[in-house]
Amino acid sequence: MTMRTSLISAAALLVVAVAPMTGTDSVVAGPRPDDAAVAVFDWDPGTPTGFLGVDLELPDGVTIDNPYGGYVHMARWAGDQSWHLWDRDLASPTFGWLTEEVDGPTYDRRATRLRLEFYPTTTDECDGRDPTADCYWQIYDVYDSSVGGLHLGVDLDGAARVDLGSLRLPRVGDDLGAFVARGDVVSATDIPDGRIHVDAFQIDCAYYEGCIAPPVNDAGVTVGAFSSGPGRDNTWSLGVAWPGRYTVFVRDTVADIGYQGFIDVAPGDVPTFDLDAPCFGMEVCVRLDGTDPAPPAADFHPVAPARVLDTRNGIGITEGPVRAGDGSLDHTTADLRLAERRNHEFRVTGVGGVPDTGVAAVLLNVTAVAPTAGGFISVAPRPSGTGNLFDDQNSYGIWPSASNLNLVPNTVTPNMVLARVGAGGMVRLHVYGTDVHVLADVAGWFGHTPESVANDGFQMTTPRRVLDTRGGIGTAGDGAFNANEVRRLRIDDIPDDATSVVLNMTAVEPTGDGFVTVWPSASPQPEASNLNTSAGATRPNLVVVRLGEDRSVDIASMLAGGHLLADLLGYTVADGGAQMTAAEPFRVLDTRGNIGTTGGAMTDGDSRRVQIAGVGGVPDDAIGAMVNITVVEPSAAGFATVWPSDQPRGNTSNLNWDAGDIRPNAAIIGLSADGSLDLGVDMPGATDATAHVLIDVMGWLTEPDTTPADNS
Repeated sequence: MTMRTSLISAAALLVVAVAPMTGTDSVVAGPRPDDAAVAVFDWDPGTPTGFLGVDLELPDGVTIDNPYGGYVHMARWAGDQSWHLWDRDLASPTFGWLTEEVDGPTYDRRATRLRLEFYPTTTDECDGRDPTADCYWQIYDVYDSSVGGLHLGVDLDGAARVDLGSLRLPRVGDDLGAFVARGDVVSATDIPDGRIHVDAFQIDCAYYEGCIAPPVNDAGVTVGAFSSGPGRDNTWSLGVAWPGRYTVFVRDTVADIGYQGFIDVAPGDVPTFDLDAPCFGMEVCVRLDGTDPAPPAADFHPVAPARVLDTRNGIGITEGPVRAGDGSLDHTTADLRLAERRNHEFRVTGVGGVPDTGVAAVLLNVTAVAPTAGGFISVAPRPSGTGNLFDDQNSYGIWPSASNLNLVPNTVTPNMVLARVGAGGMVRLHVYGTDVHVLADVAGWFGHTPESVANDGFQMTTPRRVLDTRGGIGTAGDGAFNANEVRRLRIDDIPDDATSVVLNMTAVEPTGDGFVTVWPSASPQPEASNLNTSAGATRPNLVVVRLGEDRSVDIASMLAGGHLLADLLGYTVADGGAQMTAAEPFRVLDTRGNIGTTGGAMTDGDSRRVQIAGVGGVPDDAIGAMVNITVVEPSAAGFATVWPSDQPRGNTSNLNWDAGDIRPNAAIIGLSADGSLDLGVDMPGATDATAHVLIDVMGWLTEPDTTPADNS
C-alpha cells in the first residue's frame, strides 16, 4: 500500500513551521512504548471507513521511529467506528493489521504536541475490518467524496489521556459552509494527470490580517480541513473544504519544484496554480525543492495604456511615496513590517486589462516623479522566499544587479520596463537614495498558456524614422506641437495584419514642461503618459502601442512648442512573429569596467559591437532583445543608437542626453545573424568628449515553438 508520500513530508514540514521537531526522519525499530497515552474524542466521521495519521512534536534529543513514511502511528476506523492500530512489522503477511481495538490514537508521553490527520475513504462497499478485501485498501480521493479530511493539533504536557471533544469531518453543505474546492492549473507545457500534487492544511491568519478563522469545537480545540492528492484534467483539488486560509505544499512532479505557501479559498474563489510562475502564483511562499521556474517564451497582448500604479493617488500602492529600500524592515512590530512591504510592491495581474493568470511578464511605462535627491529604481518580480514561511521577511535578499530608472532631483523621469510577473502577480520596487512618487502604465502583457488568444509576435525591422515634426516626416504633420494638441500618425510599409508598433519617441527641446500620450487611434484618450520632459530638454522613451484604425496611433502633446520624433523599431502581428522571454535584468556592456567591450569610454562617432545571444542565459537562436541603455556622466550632450550589426545604421536614435546626465532608455531591437548589435555614440561638435555607456538585457526574442502543448 502506498500512502501519500507528499503528504508525509508536508506533515513534517508543517510541524517544523509551528515549533521545532527533532528526530522526525530517524527510524528506530521497536514496539510502541509501554507508557503510551491515548487521545479520545466523540466521533462523527461521515464515512464508514478511513485512515488516521498520528504525528508528534518531541523535545530536543528525543527520537522515535516514524515507520509509516513520516507518521508515528497509522490507524484505521472501521464501519462500526471501532479503531484498529496498524502493526509496525511492515513485512508481516497481514501488513498493518492488529486484531486488538483501541480507544483512540496513541502517542509517546514524552511528546509535547500531538497532531492528527484524518483521511476519509470514499467507499461504502465494506466495513473496513477485512484486510483481504479490495475496498479495505481504498484511500482518500480528493476528486471523489462528499466528505473531506480533518487535521488538528493539541498540546500534551505529559497527559495520559487527552479529551479532544467532538470531531467531525467537513461535509458538503454543512453549517460551516463546506464545499468542493477545485482550482485550475496552467502551464506553457503539458499538464498530465498527477503532474501537480497538493497537500493543504487549514490555519488561522496572523492577528493583523483578515480571513475566515478555522472552527473551534466544544473542547476549545482548533480544527481545520485537510487534503492531499494529485491534480487531474488541468485542475487541482482540496476535496471538501471549509472556507478560510490554508497553508499548502505544492509540487510540480515533472519539474521537481516544490513550494509551501498561503492561499485563501471560498466558494467560487479558489486560486489557480501557474506552474511557470514564481510561487506557482501564490503571493507568499518558500521554496522547498528546486529553483523558481524558468521564465517561458510568451506571446504579446497589447492593451490600451492603463494606469496600474500612482502613489500620488493611492493606485496600486496606498502607502504614499515609495520609500528608499526594498520593503524589508528589521523591526519587531509586524504591522510596520507589513506596511513597509506594501509600500514597495504592486499588482500587475488582474488590472489594466491584464488577466489574473497565465501572464509571464508585462510591459510597463514607469515614471519617477520629482524625487528630492538622486538615486535609482530597479523593477523586479516579487521573489519566492526561503526558510520559514511564517517569517514575513523570508523573500528579501540580494538586490537586482541592474537599474531601470536613474533619478534626478526635481525631475520627472520615465522609462519602459519589461517586468517578469512575480509571486502573486506582484512586482517589487527597489529604490535607492530617496523617497519618490512612482507611476506605472501598462502597455501590454505576455501570455504563455495555450488559452492565450491574441498570440501576437514581434517582427523587428531596420530602425527608421516615421515622424519628425521638424522636417515634415510622417502624417502627424509639420511644425511643433501646440499644448493640448492631438495628431494622428499612420505607420506605412508594415503588414495589414500588424497589431501594434514599437516606437522610440523623442521630444526635442520643448519650450515648457509636459508629457506625451500615445494610444490606438479612434479610441478614447487614456489616463496615462508615455514621455515626460522639461523645458529645453531633449528626452526619448520607448513606446509599444496597439494600432487603431488604418494602422494609426493618436498622439497628444502637452509640450508647448515641442517637436516630436518617432523611430519605428518593429511591430507585432497576430498568430506569428517572435516570442519574448523576460529575464532578471543583467549587464552585457559597461564601458567603465570594460564589461563586454574594450577601449573604455566612448567618444564622438565611436561604435562598439555588443554580443547578446549566448550571453547570460540568452539562447544562441535569439533574434532580438529588449535592452536598457544608460549613459553615465558624459562630458557633452549627444545621443546613442543601437541597430543589428549586420545591417546599416539608420537615421535614428535611442537615447539623448545633456552633459553630466545619468540617463536610461529602453529599446527592443533585432539582432544580427550572429546574435549581436552595434552601439553608436554621437556628440556633435565635441570631438574630445567622452561618455560611458551601459547596456542591460531585460529579455530576448525567439521564433515560436509551434509544437502545441497537450493540456487535454
